[in-house]
Amino acid sequence: MELSISSTLPWLIAVLAIIGGITFFKSAYYPVSQQPDFKESESGRGTRAARDLVKPEPQLKPKLEADLHAKRQHDTDPKLQPKHKIFLSHSGAQKDFVEQLCEDLERFHHFPFFDKREDSLPKGERFPELIFQAAKQCRVAVVVVSEEFLTRTKWPMLELDAFVKAKKERNGYPRILPLFFKLSRAQCRESARRELWLEVWRGWARHDSKIVVEDWVNALNIFGPINGLEYKLEGEVSYRKAARSAIIRLVPPELQFDTTSYQGSDRFCKLIVDKLHEVEASTEYGVRVVGVYGVGGLGKTSVCKALYNSQYAEYDGRVCLVELGGLSPEELQKQVLRELTQLNPELEKDLRGDKVVRLLKERVHKHKVFLAIDNVWDSSVSRDAALTFLQAGFHCDSMVLVTARTRDILVRLDIDENHCIEMPELDKEEATKLFLHHALPYCSQVEGSQREVVEQCVERC
Repeated sequence: MELSISSTLPWLIAVLAIIGGITFFKSAYYPVSQQPDFKESESGRGTRAARDLVKPEPQLKPKLEADLHAKRQHDTDPKLQPKHKIFLSHSGAQKDFVEQLCEDLERFHHFPFFDKREDSLPKGERFPELIFQAAKQCRVAVVVVSEEFLTRTKWPMLELDAFVKAKKERNGYPRILPLFFKLSRAQCRESARRELWLEVWRGWARHDSKIVVEDWVNALNIFGPINGLEYKLEGEVSYRKAARSAIIRLVPPELQFDTTSYQGSDRFCKLIVDKLHEVEASTEYGVRVVGVYGVGGLGKTSVCKALYNSQYAEYDGRVCLVELGGLSPEELQKQVLRELTQLNPELEKDLRGDKVVRLLKERVHKHKVFLAIDNVWDSSVSRDAALTFLQAGFHCDSMVLVTARTRDILVRLDIDENHCIEMPELDKEEATKLFLHHALPYCSQVEGSQREVVEQCVERC
């Protein structure tokens, strides 16, 4: 008993020191009047589940308060859709091509402003205002440049003019991506063609005061220095896929993980990606497989989420993080099938049992993918779940990451021991930021004696 107490005492003192340090910081940075209060539950016990933190409302200066009020009005304006980061500008002659491109993007969690979507142009609203508002707020303007775009109706050129003017006002946004659809960049510069376009534009301008031909000429000139996609002889399907890939690279997806509070994630991601590129393809699985191991709480899942974000564009949206131990094996298989192959939701409803695995093997080899299999346990059920994915028969350019608590678990999955790396630790600066994020979320740095206490806490942790 005496031996047990003597061996435990130093750890108890360390824990009390950390708690004391956190309490000291909070009391130093929060005056009594601003320290968080707890509301008691109706029973009066104030249990953790029933208590709500009551944070003091900061006193805003009148101008700042007015600015925030204006921002809230802008954010809640039903006419503005924040999800419409992409604007698909086109002529009606290319409507079918653009509608298919829109559907492709929607399968990858991008929801463009497209005039055939009711959430873009709701019924009963004045569509010119909605179009110009969307043109000013989007981050990427996809312009399907064709002969019809320039001469069929005035609307496509009005949109292009709005993009160019917004780009000057918004410090480079929207980014304009020209898709030269059966009209090359060189043809856009031909003097004879331009004269014909100018003649059409001048005719429209005589009946519409909003059209300033000189502005349209300047707008057209933006295609000169901008790198767009030329339509060659590959056909519309291949051209559409190339366009989709280019758009995904320009616009982050809506469903990425929030990794803003993660420390060291960029460094860890680079370490793992470098390892994936360094190793040879697994003789067992035919693709590059890297294992990462470490005890719980080191951040393996956080790194998987950060890798999901960083690899999304590289793999054309075909990335997936599957966390073992939560959903059933069949639900996890459906998740991987859905996210890596863009499976039609209607088809997914009828999938059961072996059909899921069979369809996964039939489809997953067609494109390169990035898959992170997180949290493999030392149990036959967990290993079998991981093996189902590892043996799916991925495209040869795919990459797979597997995480577990020990290297032995990874080796039992036939992952080469030399392809396994231990989860790296945070460096001193990263650990300090992490400590401050949890102990003092409103303080980014400390000085003097307070800094010394933080360093002691970080050292003991």
